[in-house]
Amino acid sequence: MKTNEPRILLVDDVNINLTAGVSFFELFGISAETATGGREAAEKARSTHYDIIFMDLYMPDIDGFEACKIIRSGGNTGVKIIALSADDDYNYAIKYLKLLRYGFDDFMPKPLTKTAIRDMLTKHLPPDKRDSLSQDDTELNFDNPEIMQHQLRRMLEKSLTVLKPPATNYKALKAELHALKGALAVVGEAELTKIAQTLETTLKIGDIDNFAAKLPAFIHALTELHKTLPAPPETNAKPRKPADQALLHEIAQDLITTIEQFNRQAALDTLSRAAEYTFDNCNAAADTVLAQVKTDLEEYDYESAIEKLMKLLED
Repeated sequence: MKTNEPRILLVDDVNINLTAGVSFFELFGISAETATGGREAAEKARSTHYDIIFMDLYMPDIDGFEACKIIRSGGNTGVKIIALSADDDYNYAIKYLKLLRYGFDDFMPKPLTKTAIRDMLTKHLPPDKRDSLSQDDTELNFDNPEIMQHQLRRMLEKSLTVLKPPATNYKALKAELHALKGALAVVGEAELTKIAQTLETTLKIGDIDNFAAKLPAFIHALTELHKTLPAPPETNAKPRKPADQALLHEIAQDLITTIEQFNRQAALDTLSRAAEYTFDNCNAAADTVLAQVKTDLEEYDYESAIEKLMKLLED
């Protein structure tokens, strides 16, 4: 990290939102750190001094309100915490007092934009760090970024399973539609974003018949979008060296340690080293599991990666 570079934490449970957000911060010369939930954000804030935390309000494990409250109760009063929400009906004037009560300093709507981020950085960073921001006029183009296409494809596969009739877990349906709404907005799918918002609203007000009537057309549209997205390319791997159980355990333990420290790059480096070996002779599932762990890390899903590695050590 450069001298005077702002220390930023971006918190969101939707991986495609993290990918977009990190790219926006890079335009200002900032290497933002990420967290995929409120619990992880609170843990990171306990051990690291951040200048600003950009906190999504609605997340499944611990939501942004509770995470902010935990951070403040731990005595961390210096960090600025910005509330993020994709709700188009989020009335800032009405809910501002609630945000203040939980310890937030400001609010920013999603999807994120370069202008909105610049305004928040300018408003809340100390003068010396504000002056260090990159001032170029580069803009992002999210039309065809490969990693975001792959993330959206995987998200749609999950969403189509959750939304498939006769789904009746309305809490899960609302959460999935909320996440979809934000992700679709990031990639510029304005019409599908509006439909997801409408469906989410019908569930919030309990209009189940209207929801059921509109859902099939939405599922069809998502299915058609999924068909246009490329699958991750298959790589032509070089012949790999056979490895033993001891090396597998060493790599798995090293990965767990680095991931628990939120050192994503070190974990990816370890996986690159592991890719030189094949573990079929000691654990038939190991190669598949390590590939899945790599996908989890690329999507900032640290908890899932650790769960897979722990199970690998147990087998």
